Amino acid sequence: MPRLWTACLALLLVPPAAAGGKELKPKLGDIGGASYAEVSQSREICRKAVEGRIALCRLNTGFESDAENRQHARCLPVFEWQAESCAAHFQRQAGKCDGKGPAHIDGFARFGCTVAADAADESGGPAVTPADRVMQARARAAIRSGPGTGHARTGALEAGREVRVTGEAGAWLRIEAPDGGAAFVHGSRLIPPAPRDPAADLAPICVGMSPGAACWRELTDPPGCRFWNDYYDQRISWAWSGECRAGVAEGPGVLAAASAGWSAELIGAFGGGRMQGLWVVRYADGRIDQGPYVDGRKHGRWVDRYADGRVDEGPYVNGRKHGRWVDRYASGNSFEYEYRDGSVDGQPGVYVTSSGDRHPGRWSGDCFLDGEGRLLVWRGDREACPPG
Repeated sequence: MPRLWTACLALLLVPPAAAGGKELKPKLGDIGGASYAEVSQSREICRKAVEGRIALCRLNTGFESDAENRQHARCLPVFEWQAESCAAHFQRQAGKCDGKGPAHIDGFARFGCTVAADAADESGGPAVTPADRVMQARARAAIRSGPGTGHARTGALEAGREVRVTGEAGAWLRIEAPDGGAAFVHGSRLIPPAPRDPAADLAPICVGMSPGAACWRELTDPPGCRFWNDYYDQRISWAWSGECRAGVAEGPGVLAAASAGWSAELIGAFGGGRMQGLWVVRYADGRIDQGPYVDGRKHGRWVDRYADGRVDEGPYVNGRKHGRWVDRYASGNSFEYEYRDGSVDGQPGVYVTSSGDRHPGRWSGDCFLDGEGRLLVWRGDREACPPG
């Protein structure tokens, strides 16, 4: 019974939507939902997301400032009731985190309180309507405690200073003050900020980096778009068929690589400019590699298939081969050996013939020698290996 009484009281407290009225939102606005392509793989993340939204519901019981809370005091009990409904809504939604397949956590979009459009604050100034944008001071500008020259001056914005605008009161704008809290500045003193280079926060940029560096590489197409290149080679040009958002490659597509006498197509998806998930790499010579990326680096089991029938298989860890690899040849022979942090030097292995003969040995640089010193496998220039 008490909860029903609370709901009825809240309904009585909702201001009538009169002609010219406007709906105000609490400081956090409506509380959004979330979607998961496969919730069974994100169950803990899903649960924490719901818990976080319940916490936001319970914080969303007033306006951004005490002045607004005083001006629209009749809205506060409305917001409190809506916050209870919001928390109950997400508690019911939490059950979706325990399922399988796609899941959508519905948001709560029922926050709001209707007030008269010409409502004035305690000082008789204009009402403050919510806003959310970033602007920049065109020149040094005074900031005041309220929307008008009759309010005390509390500081100044230097020319070029960016501020977040949180409300509008006639010709005045409410801003997040440099020292915290809220302040007001005349709208004529602020302008939209200069456009930012989407790559301004990306570091390091590949230009000038040494070969083999990990850095943000600009694509030839589309220009101005970048991706995280785990091994920089300035001789290779890159083009991307998918989307570019905020200056970086995003979503699924084909990444085309080309240099003199060499080309490849990489098919997969980017997340925030970094390769994520399963990728397939097709080379012009017929070789096909397949395996997972995590944050722009190969990580997990990869399989490399060559046009001559050879198949190499083994793990990457943070972009480097690490662990036991097996090369299988069309002849029926195979080669099992170890990588450590991208290197085989000094690591053991065994060459197995199609008839089952085993020849254990060890790598010396790029040369694999069996126990009798015979050269069985090499990489690169055979002349760099001892005769065998």
